[in-house]
Amino acid sequence: MDFWRLRSCCRRGVIAPSAALITFAFYAALIAGMLIAWRFHSSRIFFALLVLFLAERAISYFSAGHIAASGPGSTALAAAGLLLPLDFVLLSVAQEKGFTFSSVAPPALMLFVESVMVAVLCRPIRWRALRGRGIIPFRRICHSPR
Repeated sequence: MDFWRLRSCCRRGVIAPSAALITFAFYAALIAGMLIAWRFHSSRIFFALLVLFLAERAISYFSAGHIAASGPGSTALAAAGLLLPLDFVLLSVAQEKGFTFSSVAPPALMLFVESVMVAVLCRPIRWRALRGRGIIPFRRICHSPR
């Protein structure tokens, strides 16, 4: 069965893949790609796959299964939309040196900092709790001077 026949069967509803099958296929392809990249000492491919995985996990975690017009899910989607192309450009200009510490440390540190940045940007802010503790001068931030 070629791709176009399979696609038409899925569109008509003849074949309905389950969510578990799609999740398994995603993880299987990711692990296979990372193992092949490790086998051929291609750290750029390895980190490109890791970037895709981290972006997918951030979007699915903060959106809780659906993309909202506002909130943490849309912030995670916007952050992934900005950081994915930037990461791919930075990985493409880096020289391929295999899996040595000096070649793995900079992209790993970059991904760690980006992951923390996305987590901080997408966290829910509890303004009432901060206002009650006197940490934030609530009137100055939320109200415009008259």
